Amino acid sequence: MYTRIEQAADQVEIVKAMEASVGVLKSLNKEVGGVENVENVVERLQDEMGKVDEVGKVLEEPLVPGAAG
Repeated sequence: MYTRIEQAADQVEIVKAMEASVGVLKSLNKEVGGVENVENVVERLQDEMGKVDEVGKVLEEPLVPGAAG
């Protein structure tokens, strides 16, 4: 019988932890701004990384004698 009481008490603690986790996750998801916002941020980040790659490619090109610049 003591084992059942201990088991029930553990279950209560588990449910409390789960309830607290719901609140934390809800708050964090609100900060993230939802899936659409995350997709937007990822797209903008990819665009900017692409620009860095383009600049790097230009800088890797050999200099042509007599070219302006």
